[in-house]
Amino acid sequence: MQDIDGKEKEGSALHNVPSDFYPRLKTLIKAKKEAMDHNRIITIREYENILMLANRIISRRISKISFFASREMEAHNMTAEEFGLYTAVSVSAKELRESVYGESGAAHNVATKAEEPKPSLPAEEKAEDKPKRRIRITKFVDAYRGLDNREYGPFNIGVVLSEMPQDEAGWLLEEGYAEEV
Repeated sequence: MQDIDGKEKEGSALHNVPSDFYPRLKTLIKAKKEAMDHNRIITIREYENILMLANRIISRRISKISFFASREMEAHNMTAEEFGLYTAVSVSAKELRESVYGESGAAHNVATKAEEPKPSLPAEEKAEDKPKRRIRITKFVDAYRGLDNREYGPFNIGVVLSEMPQDEAGWLLEEGYAEEV
C-alpha cells in the first residue's frame, strides 16, 4: 500500500491499481482489525496505519477523479468503483453547468459543436484580465483543461510559470503541485 500511496503523491494522473483494489483493501482492513489485540500497542498502530494509508490513497484518487470528471476530461486507470464516481460527478457537474448556462451547458462543454455559439465572459472576467501568479511546479502535472476552457500542461517539476491565471495557480498551489515564487 505504501508504494501506491507514493505513486498517487507523484502527479496528477491516476496510477494503475489492480481492478480488485477496493475489495482487497477492505479485506486487509478487516483482517488487521480482527488481529488487533487491544493490549498490544503495536497491533493497534498497525491497524491505525492501514486506515491512515487507505484514507490518504482514497482521498487522493477521489480528488483526481473529481477533477477530471468536473472538467469533462478523460481519466485512465480507474477501477469499476471509481468509474461510478467519475460518472456521478460528471453528470452532476453537467447538470450544474446546465442550470447556470442553460440547457446545453455550451459555455463549458468541451464537445460543443462548432455552430453553437459560446457565451463570452464579461470583460472583467476574461482570463487575460485576471491577476496572474508566478509559480514553480513541484510535482509533475498532466495536461488538463482549465476553468477558462484553455488547455494547460503538461508541466515538469521545476518549471516556473510566470503568467499563470489566478484560478489555475490556486488549485495547483492548494493540491501541492506548485509553490509560489
